[in-house]
Amino acid sequence: MVEHIDEVQPALSRLHALAGKLPKDIAKQKPIKDAYPRNKIAKRLKQLDAERERAAAQLNHPVYLHQQVAWLQSRFPDAGYADVPGLVKRVSRAEIETADWRLTPGRYVGVASEEDDPDFDFAETMRGIREELIELNREAAGLAEEIDLNLSRLVK
Repeated sequence: MVEHIDEVQPALSRLHALAGKLPKDIAKQKPIKDAYPRNKIAKRLKQLDAERERAAAQLNHPVYLHQQVAWLQSRFPDAGYADVPGLVKRVSRAEIETADWRLTPGRYVGVASEEDDPDFDFAETMRGIREELIELNREAAGLAEEIDLNLSRLVK
């Protein structure tokens, strides 16, 4: 479902863009010009865009709620209170008094430990990043040459 929602918005955006572009030869024809004045078309396109935005928001809202529920369930699997490092911790007055009555949350809650991904391969990830960087540098060099060529044509 989520992957389909992600596909809808770009398709609607493309449709919206195409709807705003009439070929010049068609737009110049008198009957079409009279039947579809540009200002009315622009107004209708704005309305369609607003509806598209509203529909996208409606489609994204359940996904957002599902993500929030999954996050809460991962932290509180029994649906009850539990101390969660980096998020919440119950402390006694004695602990607060020991901390000179300072109520800075980080003092008590601490920092959540990062979860280790057993499938994460650091070396492979760095190789991929390096290959991408090399390709981007090649592309940048080509673009720099093209810009230099275009500028040299302008200066002549």
